[in-house]
Amino acid sequence: RPGLLALVGMLALPAASPADLPEGLLTEILTREQARDLSEGFLVETAGHSDAEVRTRALRAIGRMQDPASVAAMETALEDEDVAVRLEAAFALGQLFDEVAVPALLRGLETQTDPAIRNMLVLGLGKCGTEETVPVLAGLLSREGVAPAAAEALGNLALKGIALDPVAAELTTALRSPNPELVWRA
Repeated sequence: RPGLLALVGMLALPAASPADLPEGLLTEILTREQARDLSEGFLVETAGHSDAEVRTRALRAIGRMQDPASVAAMETALEDEDVAVRLEAAFALGQLFDEVAVPALLRGLETQTDPAIRNMLVLGLGKCGTEETVPVLAGLLSREGVAPAAAEALGNLALKGIALDPVAAELTTALRSPNPELVWRA
């Protein structure tokens, strides 16, 4: 399971210490996050900083604020050269819990090849998705690498009251899979 291992490995990476980051920038990011302050575009601008750790921390703060107006910054970050930044952007989109993120999540699925990022995008569809997302997720149930995340995402949509009747056959097939993780999540 390279995708899951990559995700676990990235989350276990040691974070840069405040001394490694530009003077005062980390403090400013945390202060803005604590105040839930997206004014003046500071965090969105910082998400484009030259240092990958700064970009990651800015995206984390943006995601925690759950402001749908920040979708464009998160989607832009999905094209970042640094995999940790892209993973944080994918996670932040899902944290919006708002259907406004669905187009960005779907576009990300079309362009991203990293398994951990693809899984994060699929899980985001389960948090932000609508009835229209159900067939997309059902189609992913048969895709290697993302099938368990798709099953979990469908479960999250069901918890939101979205009917899964149209994809009952796909879910039944997933329940018969030799992949124990897929069966467990379905």
